[in-house]
Amino acid sequence: MRKFSIILLSALLVLGFAISARAEIGATAYTGVRYEEQQVFTYAYNNSGSEVTSNSIVILDTSATVGTTLGAYFTTDTGGDSNLILGVTADTIPAGSVGKICIRGPHRVWMNSHAGNSAGNQISTSTTAGKAKVTTGTTNKMGTAGVQLAEDTTYPGGAKDIWVCYLRYATQ
Repeated sequence: MRKFSIILLSALLVLGFAISARAEIGATAYTGVRYEEQQVFTYAYNNSGSEVTSNSIVILDTSATVGTTLGAYFTTDTGGDSNLILGVTADTIPAGSVGKICIRGPHRVWMNSHAGNSAGNQISTSTTAGKAKVTTGTTNKMGTAGVQLAEDTTYPGGAKDIWVCYLRYATQ
């Protein structure tokens, strides 16, 4: 009986540690070869009323229902400098569909203008739906999506876009 109790106690300890473990990308998962290893994604419902193309900056839709869908819906912003930035779409997401959004890590994002683009710039929403713009911390303390890493001139069709390093949700 004592041997059985020890085995049972050991099994409970092992299961207790296994249940409390969280699965997120750990430092041992990175090879340093592919930038995609640094990306973190979430899924959200496109409540914008129209298709949102890939690499578009999107914001949380606060018209959703509290306690049910609030935080699960996204839309585009045309006001600029929104503090509700959710992330950048990974794929084209049709209206009324769920899609994948990059919320952290390097990702392409469409820019409203290419004037003044350079590494280190802060990026925010613009007055054009789905497009980002260069902003400064003094004019936009909470609506910064991330930091520009470089401008990519090799994107298909000759269009230029930039890379976002990480998202900031609330800076004081």
